[in-house]
Amino acid sequence: MIASKDLMIFETDDYGVRLEYNKDFAIVHLPYTNKMNKRVFCDMTKKLESWYDFFTTVGYKSIHAAVKAEDLKTQRLVTMLKFKYLGQADGMLVYSYGE
Repeated sequence: MIASKDLMIFETDDYGVRLEYNKDFAIVHLPYTNKMNKRVFCDMTKKLESWYDFFTTVGYKSIHAAVKAEDLKTQRLVTMLKFKYLGQADGMLVYSYGE
């Protein structure tokens, strides 16, 4: 696997988003989700659309999400955000947004 870097790109009291990236991919991780309601979901949707515009502008074809297999809540969330399931890698379930 190609080495990657990561950084926390967004933190609120409700949720956090960490970005893992290299020249081939951009993966978002949700290290915590403390609250989920319509306002939080709409906020996530707007940010995801904005990030997708940014990532495609700089050359990525899609945004990936990596979710622990036992984290059913986050699996449901990424599906609601219109990520598509791709398979497993490094013990994580991998989803794609866009493309």
